[in-house]
Amino acid sequence: MDGTTLKCAFTLPLAGTAQPTCDAGLTVTIVPAQICIQTQGSSGSSSTCNAIPGKFVETVTLPGTPGQVHVWQYVDDVTILDVAVAPQYQDSRPNGPGCPPVCRQASVAWTMS
Repeated sequence: MDGTTLKCAFTLPLAGTAQPTCDAGLTVTIVPAQICIQTQGSSGSSSTCNAIPGKFVETVTLPGTPGQVHVWQYVDDVTILDVAVAPQYQDSRPNGPGCPPVCRQASVAWTMS
C-alpha cells in the first residue's frame, strides 16, 4: 500500500444515504456529527442524540498496514487538511489469546474546522 495514491471525491451534503465513491482499496463513510445527552432516572438511563447542523464525521479505512499515510482534503480547491502519519498498529486476537488470526489495526483522528 505504501507509495499508492487513492482518491475519493464527494459533495456535502450527501444525497440521502449515499456515500462517496472511492478508488478500490479506499473506503470513506460520512455521517452527520451528533451531540448526545444521557439522562439518568429512577427507571433507568436513556440517551438522546441530535445531529449538529453542518458538521460531519468522516471515517477513512485502508486495507493492509501501510508504514505511512498522507491525507489531503480539499474544499473548492483549497487545502483544509494536509497531514502525514506513521500509524502505530496494535495487535488483537478476536478468537482469543493464542488463536489465529492476529489482526493489526491503527486509528488516528483529526479535527477540521
